[in-house]
Amino acid sequence: MHTYWMTYRLADDGQFVARNKQINIILNSVSEGIRWAEAHTFFIFKSKLGINEVAAQFRPALDERKDMLLIGMTEFKEARVLGVPEQTALYALVPHAQDA
Repeated sequence: MHTYWMTYRLADDGQFVARNKQINIILNSVSEGIRWAEAHTFFIFKSKLGINEVAAQFRPALDERKDMLLIGMTEFKEARVLGVPEQTALYALVPHAQDA
């Protein structure tokens, strides 16, 4: 079982609500046991899936041309990026982040 942290940014367009709902449905399906979800777009959760598998589960919920999701592991220097970050500083601050 791995512990993940995840944050995301969705474009404020006509599909925002639907994509946000889909992310929460996927989060419920990949997480097991304890989960921290006090912040609107930042979550910490446990999953049996590997990081690439978890990232792949969220791909259908995003419009990767304008949305961004960042997921990382608390135990390892592993992180995956879906979509396009608006600021390239992300890769300088999290050098182990890889495009999913």
